[in-house]
Order: sequence, then C-alpha cells, then structure tokens
Amino acid sequence: MGKTPKATIKKRSGVSVTQFVALVVATVVLSLVVGFGRKVALYRHLQLEEARLDRGIEYEEARRNYLEWLKGYVQTDQFVESWARREWKLVKPGETGVVPNLP
Repeated sequence: MGKTPKATIKKRSGVSVTQFVALVVATVVLSLVVGFGRKVALYRHLQLEEARLDRGIEYEEARRNYLEWLKGYVQTDQFVESWARREWKLVKPGETGVVPNLP
C-alpha cells in the first residue's frame, strides 16, 4: 500500500489585504470625524464666550458713561443744593422749612 501524500492546506488569517486597508481607512476617517466634531464644539463654545464678553464690555461702557455723567453732575451747584435740602433739610435764608409730622 502506498502512502499518498497528504494535501497540506494552509489556512490564512481570515483578513484579506483589502479588508485590512478598509479597516485602516475607516479608522483614520473616524478619527478625523471625531476631531472635526471636537473642533466644531470648541468653535461654538468660543463664539458663545465672545458674545458673553461683548455684552459685558457694552455693560461696562454704559456704566462708565453713567459714572462720568454722575461725576459732572455732583460737581454742580444744583446737585449740592438739592442734596443739602434733601439730606440735611437745609433751607436758604428767608425760606421756611416744613417737615411734615406723619402719624
């Protein structure tokens, strides 16, 4: 009886070169998409922060304008007279001060 040579069958790893390349490409594309999504989220966050800071700047400019106006106003005789009448209940010579006595 003769021996017949066994046919040796080599099994491959199961992943073809095309599948491997497709997996690498998919991984690269996925990482790019995730990175792009992060950049978009960061950009949106920066836009919101810029808008918030712009509103803060506008508020502080309006406040500065008001304080400059107030500084000029408190240096006038009109303010001094109204403050003295209101806070200290002072009157000018010849005037009669009236302080109501509320029940």
